[in-house]
Amino acid sequence: MVSPGSSLGTALLILACLTARGARAQDLARQATVIDGDTIEIHGQRIRLNGIDAPESRQACPGRNRKEYRYGQKAAVALADEIGRATVTCRQTDTDRYARIVATCFRRRADLNQWMVRQG
Repeated sequence: MVSPGSSLGTALLILACLTARGARAQDLARQATVIDGDTIEIHGQRIRLNGIDAPESRQACPGRNRKEYRYGQKAAVALADEIGRATVTCRQTDTDRYARIVATCFRRRADLNQWMVRQG
């Protein structure tokens, strides 16, 4: 048994703390489900794409000729098409006020956050 006051005990305690902290910041990598143009879900965990704010999927916005257009739905479909069935890896950058992970997410090596911004 290692005594807590020993240098080995201290080193093990520090290692345990660092490991626990690393586990919280660990990348999530699995197949994703698109919720909206700025939110995905991986294994039951909602993830907000960092630096993006897209209309909600059901939100209608005025378009050309005063006709309502579902820009949010279009954004969600575009993101879902880009992801396809590929594994998505997300690197947490923050947590939002709704306790969702805020992250930069990748399909293979392609940054999905940047891709969405480039798509407009």
